[in-house]
Amino acid sequence: MQLVYANEDPTKVHLVKGLLENEGIRVEVQNEFLSTALGGPSGIPQTNPSIWVLEPADFDRASHFVEAFIKAGHAAPGPAWKCPTCGEKVQGQFTRCWKCGGKPAPQA
Repeated sequence: MQLVYANEDPTKVHLVKGLLENEGIRVEVQNEFLSTALGGPSGIPQTNPSIWVLEPADFDRASHFVEAFIKAGHAAPGPAWKCPTCGEKVQGQFTRCWKCGGKPAPQA
């Protein structure tokens, strides 16, 4: 088995899994429930849900589909950020604060 994709968001992992299976690529999801056991995303990449290709001959084709998925804007979310307006901690996949609607501070 070879690792082809991992993300702290299990929804994205299962989306990629479905895309690969629709192409006839046999895969397995690992660490699917580990973040729940840890109380949420741990920030440790090795604990993220991950997709493993079962047949070595399918790895290159699977990698191509994953690369296309990421290029289409479905990459892993960025780091969490602190809202400059209200100070709330916001998960990286959000572009506005859930509490006040504030935007992240511009990067220098």
